[in-house]
This record gives sequence, C-alpha cells and structure tokens, in this order.
Amino acid sequence: MPQGMVLDDKRAQVLGKAVRRVLKESGVWVHHPRMLEALAEKGAGVEAGSKHVRLTDELIDEAIALQSAHGLVEAPASLEAASTYSVSMGFEITPLYYDFDAGKPRHPTQADLESMVKLAQRLPEVTTVGAPLTLVGSSALFEPLESFLTVARLTDKPISAVSLIPAHNPYFGEFGEILGGDRSRYVGCGGWMTSPLCISERAGELIRLGPEYGKTIAGAGSMVIAGLSGPVTRAGAIVVGAAEILGPWVGALALQPLITGFSGSAATGVLDPRTSRGCFGGPEAAKQDVAICELFDHCFGGGVGVAGRGYVDGKVPGLQVTFEKVTKALYVAYARGGAPRIGNPGLLDAGRAFSPVQYLLDVEMDQALGHLYKGLEVTEDEVALDTIFEATAEYGSSFIGLEHTAHHLRGELWLPQFMDRAANYPPGGEDLERQVATRANQRWKELVASYQPVSRPEVGAIEEVVARAKKELVEQGARRFLA
Repeated sequence: MPQGMVLDDKRAQVLGKAVRRVLKESGVWVHHPRMLEALAEKGAGVEAGSKHVRLTDELIDEAIALQSAHGLVEAPASLEAASTYSVSMGFEITPLYYDFDAGKPRHPTQADLESMVKLAQRLPEVTTVGAPLTLVGSSALFEPLESFLTVARLTDKPISAVSLIPAHNPYFGEFGEILGGDRSRYVGCGGWMTSPLCISERAGELIRLGPEYGKTIAGAGSMVIAGLSGPVTRAGAIVVGAAEILGPWVGALALQPLITGFSGSAATGVLDPRTSRGCFGGPEAAKQDVAICELFDHCFGGGVGVAGRGYVDGKVPGLQVTFEKVTKALYVAYARGGAPRIGNPGLLDAGRAFSPVQYLLDVEMDQALGHLYKGLEVTEDEVALDTIFEATAEYGSSFIGLEHTAHHLRGELWLPQFMDRAANYPPGGEDLERQVATRANQRWKELVASYQPVSRPEVGAIEEVVARAKKELVEQGARRFLA
C-alpha cells in the first residue's frame, strides 16, 4: 500500500472502516428519484417514503472494484510541465466581482464579463478561457449559455466550460460538436455533494445523462466544513468528506450501468467559531484535502484530487491571499507530487469573488513557483564556458553586456512585473503592498484597452444554438434543476 504525507496504511484502514460504517449505518440522502429506486433494487436500505439510504458492503465493494480495475489514481502534474507554462481563466465561476478602485465586491455586469474575456485573450500565458463571473442579474436558466456565447465572440482561444444544468446538456453537446466534433467536451457527469451526505437531484441527473454524451466517468466532490457540516476533528472531517465522495460513486453505478469509473474532488474547510464562517485557506483545510486523497489511494481505488487550491479566505488582493495560495500550492505539491500550482487564479473569499488584480498577481506567483521546479539543462550553451572565458579575461569585467546574457535573459530569469525589486527604499514609508496591487490594476486595464476583435468562424452556429435553447427551455419548463 502507498505511504502518504498524512496517512500510513494503518491509519487509512481505520478511517476506511469508519467511512463504510457511515455509509451503512448513517447513510446518505438521495434526492434523485431514479437513483433512489436503483439503489433500493440493488439491496440498499431505503426507508419507505424517505430519501434516506443506507448502503451495503456489496454495493460499496462493487464501486471500489470498478475504480481499482481501471487504475484511475490521480496522476501528479509533471515537473517538466513547469518549463512550458500556461494557465486558464474561468475554471471557477463566481457571483461577485471585486472592484479594486471602489475597494469592495459587487455583482458583476456584462461589461465586466467582457473585460475579463478580453484580458484573457491578451495574456499570452492564458491558453483556455471560460466565463469567470456569473451574471446574477440574468436569468439563471439562460446565463450559462449566454456567457458561453460571450466567450466565443471575444476570444479565439479554446473555451473551458461544463454543463451544470441537465437541461443544458443538449446545447453544450452541440457546442462541443461545433468547436471540435466532440459531443462530450462540455457535458458534466456528476457534481458536488451538499454537506452533510446529500446527493442532489441535479447531480444525480447529470450522472444519469452523462453516458448519452460519451461521459462515463462519474464525478463527486466534498466541501465538508469541519465543525459545521462535519466533526471539528481532522479525522472525523476526513471520514465525512470521503463518505461524500464514495457514496455518490455507489449511487452512480447503481443508477447508470454504463459508468466505467469515477473521479473525486476534495475542497474542504473549517469553521471559524469567532465569525461562524467556513474557512478554506488555513493549514487544516489543506491537510484534510490531502488526507482524503490519500485515503482513496489506500482503500477505495484512488482517483481523488485536491480541488480547493485556490479557495482562500482573504477578501482583498494582497499579502493574506498570497500567503494562503502559495502555502497551499507548496503543501499540496509536496504531499501529492508534481509541480506546485496556484489553483483557480483570481479567486478571493473562498471562491465567492473574482478579481483581475489578483488574477495577474496569481499568474506572477504561479510563474515563480514554476521556476522552482524548472529542469536544469546541462548543454554546452548552458554551461557557457566560452562566455565565462570572455567575461573573465580582464579584471573587473561583467557578464551583463554580453550577447549570451541578452540571448538567455528572459528564458532563464523570473522577471516579475508587479512585485517590488526597486534598488532603493520607498520615500516616507509608502505602502509597497498597495503599490504592487495598483500596478496590477493598471496593467489589466491597459491590456483590455489594447484588445483587438477576433474572428471565430463558429460563432454564428453557437448563436443559433443559444437562440433555439432559450425558446425550447421555456417551453420545457426546465427550471426544475436550477436549485
């Protein structure tokens, strides 16, 4: 059995048995009627007239055997990937936009969304673009489709998106076909559990429909908060978090026999009793996330990753957010293997707000972390003996003006745009941290102002799909799965 940062095999087996007891004795709440029926037909204990289900060892073992057979253990990010840096925008969708000039969050507008997509188009590091903001003033039934269209109109980079509403699957399936002939590309198959231990009707329906679009890996995630939706102790929170992933796997296999494997995500938090808030940026949360992954490696077939790397508690771009994100990135990389990455760039306040200022700062920090793990080349050009001989031929000479230095400078060095590297101390004790954020605030505006329209030939076809979807969704009464 593998050894981990948090769990050895002995501890993992104790926790694994506890997870089984939770699923068998406490059970899960299943709000998807067909999943409820399927579990009952396969021998789960379903109380009459209730959505409460107690699973069996046989059902749990069947799901674990399927996962183990496919070997879907999370593969760590390659260290060599650090030498080819890229980042995405819009993987997480937030309901708030942090307005740096006003010094507070607000509900985002269509203009905000357009600016963020233009920013992503102008940043060479960004390789995939999605909608980082949820326009809460728009109809929840249409907003994901309209936002996809906005992204398609303003960038020619690959689009990152996923259908989170079952009624949207046909249209997101068409988007995938239009943009690459892959009907499964933007269709989801699962979702996050509602803590504690509740499988929503929407997540169940996404699992049921997934294989129709070629998605046969069912996903489940836990955002258990120690002290609020789970025990305040680390071990207890880990047990509930793991049960919130393994339980839906069992339900998915009962509901949809075409499922061939599973994936899981841990993005846990802890209660701060002073504020009654769930907090995600502290060391306890990172340790819980890693332990849940290790528990699945030991006992349940693997396949679970840390999804909460960018979920931190800081609400304003600056020192706290930087500390929380870098700490989490380094710990998760050390514990799970691979290069450290800043998760979910731009996020503030436990994923509730998006900030373009923080986005640029996160990208800069992410590049710095990449340099830590960048491979060392030992070639004749890199060793540079001729350059050393040339520069040291005379006493007091320097390498700064040599052709070799000019040629290699940008590729070898991390050259931050925003962090302070001035030669002198600031006059009058100026707030350097504020200056760093102000530079990032100015830069993203400059990038957006320099945006040039792009041409994506498929936009017309996407517009037709969105127009038809808006008409059909109203006729279908598709609001059922919005909750």
